[in-house]
Amino acid sequence: MVRAEGEGLEGGGGPMQNNWKRVKLEQVIFPSKIAAKISPLLEYRQVTVRMNHKGLVLREEKQGQELKSNQWLIKTNQFVLSRIDARNGAMGIVPPELDGAIVTNDFLRYDIDEKQVNIKFFNYLTCTDSFLHQCNRASEGTTNRKRLRPDIFLKIEICLPNIEDQKRIIEYLDYLWAKFADVKRHQEETEQELQTLKSRILTKTFLGDGAENA
Repeated sequence: MVRAEGEGLEGGGGPMQNNWKRVKLEQVIFPSKIAAKISPLLEYRQVTVRMNHKGLVLREEKQGQELKSNQWLIKTNQFVLSRIDARNGAMGIVPPELDGAIVTNDFLRYDIDEKQVNIKFFNYLTCTDSFLHQCNRASEGTTNRKRLRPDIFLKIEICLPNIEDQKRIIEYLDYLWAKFADVKRHQEETEQELQTLKSRILTKTFLGDGAENA
């Protein structure tokens, strides 16, 4: 059963379900430090992470000789987040199509212990407002240049149900998200219909009945 509003999946909020345990991130995710071996004449896919939980995307492709800083390999199902914009939701799971791509040192990379945490459940959990609040608290610096401190980040506590409960929560959230997508699609179709109707009304008003067929 999914918590009601105000009962966050992560620490720092409402009461836990009876069979949920409280763990620190460092118990379920582990830093990945696979340095990319850059060859000057080979091309590499460089990735960035969009804010507001919009995930990882290909930024550009560059030849090795164009890369001026250290680069790090990322793998499918790793959790990657921006040191600067984690507090703004710049985080996500590496999709299969970006396996083997690279990121700069501005992005933290973590392997997820899938025996304890379902990848999709973790992705949902990190989308909560409370998790972002804790990322903000784990960041230091001036307002526009606050950077996430990995040591503090890994001390964040989350409430973790067992794997079976995680799967049930995923099924429920997937169902709701599909409904939300349907509503959004219908809204977009309605908006397009309204725009078409407005255009016809204006055409008829100013150019007459036969203008549409001219």
